[in-house]
Amino acid sequence: MKLLAGLAVLAHFYSTNDALSRQSLQKNAAHISVASPVWLAVTENGEVRPVVDPQTVAWARERRLRLMPVVTNEDFRPEVARAVLDDERLLDQVVDALVRIAEAEGFSGLSLDFENFGVEGRAGYVRLAKHLGQELRKRGMTLGVAVGAPLGAGLAPNGHSRAFDYAGLGQAADWVTLMTYDEYTSPDQPGPIAGYGWVEACLRKTLESVPREKLLLGLPLYYRRWNGKKVSEGPYLEARALALRHRTRIRLDPVHQAPRFQFRAAKVRNVVWLEDARSLGRRLELVRKYRLAGFSAWRLGLEDPAVWPAVFGRMPKL
Repeated sequence: MKLLAGLAVLAHFYSTNDALSRQSLQKNAAHISVASPVWLAVTENGEVRPVVDPQTVAWARERRLRLMPVVTNEDFRPEVARAVLDDERLLDQVVDALVRIAEAEGFSGLSLDFENFGVEGRAGYVRLAKHLGQELRKRGMTLGVAVGAPLGAGLAPNGHSRAFDYAGLGQAADWVTLMTYDEYTSPDQPGPIAGYGWVEACLRKTLESVPREKLLLGLPLYYRRWNGKKVSEGPYLEARALALRHRTRIRLDPVHQAPRFQFRAAKVRNVVWLEDARSLGRRLELVRKYRLAGFSAWRLGLEDPAVWPAVFGRMPKL
């Protein structure tokens, strides 16, 4: 495979403190440009609650692996985001606290991922990104910002995307992660996590506002299962085991270019969509086609193990 041959890209991976994520990070660090553990949560009163893993910090420092931890509004609660984004005093307090933590821990920067704040928080989120980005860059650090996909299932406008000022955030941040996943999540409508046509349409729409040299394509590494009206997610290997247990074949959907399978259990129809090395490699071709800065993958520990030798392991990284 000559995937992205000759094109060095930013290989950005999200991670958590669970065992699967830590194991993948340590095993595959040679193929990772930047890791973003979910470590920093902002509260309603403007405090920052860290869950930094000191062992991972020390390990990454020894290997000169850049860490840019994720900053969220606590539990993605809308009232937390609005409290901070609507109050300049709290916003400044949050920025000061984040910069102090980043400096003290020796991080390479931070990755903003506020969600569920609505269109009312649109301007405030740009203010937060702009202020935080300026303060980080003064100290030689970098700011990344995650934004939702501009289109929903069926390529209809995504109402949630109105909260994101794509152009403003693109100017404020050093790079922007386009979260091109979760195309289908409704219990009533099984579908791909990130159908190929949908991903490309979202990418083209976002490029109208964000420069390609700042844009990272989001990649999902997990599966989603519809068990009647119940929807759940998990790691690739769990999905493979599920298919084997029910003696069903995983097939590549020709329209969405994504693997899927289905079966019946206790008379209930189950539908599973997932991503494997083949489908992820196909989506990564969009990074080359549109000459993007790179990709962001959610998250380490959920992936098809074959992606490392077959896909990520053969890519020149920045």
